[in-house]
Amino acid sequence: MTGIERLMKEGVVIKASEMPPIERIPTGSLSADYVLGGGWVKGAIHLLVGMEGFGKSTLAMTAIKQLQIKDENATALVIDMERSWFKERLVDWDIDLNRVDIARPSTLETAYDIAFKGVEAYDLIVVDSISAIASEAEAKASVAERQYAPGAREANAFLRRLLSILNATKRAPIIFTLSQVRDVINMAGKTAPVGGHGIKHYCHIWLDLHLRGYVNIESGDMKLRVGQLISLRCEKNKVAPPFKVAETILILLPYKHLKPPTFDHYFEAMVWGERLGVITHKGAWYYCTLNGKEVRWQGREGIYQQPFDFIHELIDHLRTLMFSGSKKID
Repeated sequence: MTGIERLMKEGVVIKASEMPPIERIPTGSLSADYVLGGGWVKGAIHLLVGMEGFGKSTLAMTAIKQLQIKDENATALVIDMERSWFKERLVDWDIDLNRVDIARPSTLETAYDIAFKGVEAYDLIVVDSISAIASEAEAKASVAERQYAPGAREANAFLRRLLSILNATKRAPIIFTLSQVRDVINMAGKTAPVGGHGIKHYCHIWLDLHLRGYVNIESGDMKLRVGQLISLRCEKNKVAPPFKVAETILILLPYKHLKPPTFDHYFEAMVWGERLGVITHKGAWYYCTLNGKEVRWQGREGIYQQPFDFIHELIDHLRTLMFSGSKKID
């Protein structure tokens, strides 16, 4: 038996024809599914990058919810370095708390060790975030002692080892690593995730989040902020074409008939319905023919008067068109 034959018997080398198909979990958002190429990928490291408050943790929570819907036995591990994951937030997303474990380590080394062991035991792992806790060396050093980019070195080393462990295991968990952005020294207007641009080499999908605006409603003499418009851009994608951009709205307080927290499915149905030619308009009237039945409403906001069953059916139809290749998306 040759060396290659032995490696093939051990499963280290396999034929491309024998590789398992890509498994995905829907994000719960049509726009996010489009940007990612169909949803979160099992066995892949997803890097979510953005400023604080842009929705990184919220996206990770939606992934846990969607995984629990698809697999009633799926378990998740959250390594909560920022101490920002609380039971009440998970209950808001209707997440089964008995299938989610929360780890709050005291040092970076402990956090990373938990993540490495978790690859063999969980279906989804969230590291929130890779820059929020000190290493043992930092913790023991004096405040005045200068530390040169310890977080960047640790983040790169962590992702390299995590990728190696992922390659060696037969389990295929969905992994999220969250990172804030910071200004690049001596480069005005330039930003990079904590850990530098080098960390992109060790992830399969890099998703950038940008805040585009807010959804406000009138409440007496005040405007109440109920949601936020975020832009999603896939900077790197090893399993689908990269650089896709789309927008979605995260609803965080009651708005129209949407029960928060959720994505604004009405907004997404309107945007993608027009983009794919399923929704047309003449003047102020909008028309949508679905399963031989025409539905019409007046003004863009009129779509919120439609029952959610219709919106759900419309989104399913749009998702089929989007990923079947039958419609070209400009």
